[in-house]
Amino acid sequence: MDPDIELLAAAVGVAEAGGESDPRAIPAVLELMRNRVGTRWPDLASAVLAPKQFSCLNGVADLDGFVQTQGRHPRFLEASIAAAGPGTDYTRGATHYCRVDCNPSWAEGLEPTVEIERHMFYRLSNNGPLPPPP
Repeated sequence: MDPDIELLAAAVGVAEAGGESDPRAIPAVLELMRNRVGTRWPDLASAVLAPKQFSCLNGVADLDGFVQTQGRHPRFLEASIAAAGPGTDYTRGATHYCRVDCNPSWAEGLEPTVEIERHMFYRLSNNGPLPPPP
C-alpha cells in the first residue's frame, strides 16, 4: 500500500475519526485534508504532518510504529479505501474541524459548514472564513 495512504488512513481516518459511528466521519476528516492542499500545504502528507494539526500526532516520534499500531484498528481498511478514493463533499469545503465540546479561538464567530457526530467542520482560509462553496 502507498505509504501516504497508510499515513492518512492511520492518522486522519482511524485515530481522529475511527471511534465515530456515522459512516461519513472517516471520509469527512479525509476530505478536510484534501481541502487544505494548495492553500497552506503542497500535498496531503505535509498537511497531515504539520505541527499541531492533529492531536493524535502530537509528540509522535515513530511514525512507522504509529501507522503499524493504527493499522490494527478494525476500521483501518475502511479508512484506507476512503483515503485512496475519489473523495466526498460531506463537509462542504471545510478546512478545519474540532470536537463539539471544544471552543477553539479560530472558530469564534464562525458557523460550521456541518456537524458530523462529535465533530464540527468549518471552512477557513489563511485569512479567516472563506465564502460558502458553490
